[in-house]
Amino acid sequence: MVEAISWAAWQPLWLSRHCWKQVEVPGFPPQADEHQPFPRPLPLPSPQPHLPADRARHAAHKTKRGQAALDSLEVFDGIPPSYKKKRMVVPAALKVVRLKPTRKFAYLGRLAHEVGWKYQAVTATLEEKRKEKAKIHYRRKKQLMRLRKQAEKNVEKKIDKYTEVLKTHGLLV
Repeated sequence: MVEAISWAAWQPLWLSRHCWKQVEVPGFPPQADEHQPFPRPLPLPSPQPHLPADRARHAAHKTKRGQAALDSLEVFDGIPPSYKKKRMVVPAALKVVRLKPTRKFAYLGRLAHEVGWKYQAVTATLEEKRKEKAKIHYRRKKQLMRLRKQAEKNVEKKIDKYTEVLKTHGLLV
């Protein structure tokens, strides 16, 4: 059983509903206020709070099981440092698998940008920097693996008699 689901890098998240339903996010655009016409704090149009609301439409959120499922969902803008190491893709949730080719869809980042979210460009640049760092890290890791294999080959003849002894005692497979 899954204890918690963390959703980071929400930008490629897509929604597959009619366009008028996609723009209909809670609190946007702000309703006209006749009684207090002076400026007031408005809710932020960040895409982060809209993912749990969208998932609640698809889950049984009024039951204890559904409420527990929504409570275990964490949503972040971008990828925090604690989640940079291991990430995975759920193949059953990919758009190619789940949607017919003729269905309309929209990205959550674009919808949030249309209703006033100002940080789409900032998040995009941060994501590009993160991807560049990941590429550098992967290249370095491949190079170290190559050097390690070469070192193992170089030392193999010297430690051959020791590996035979270890294999006879069952310590080396």
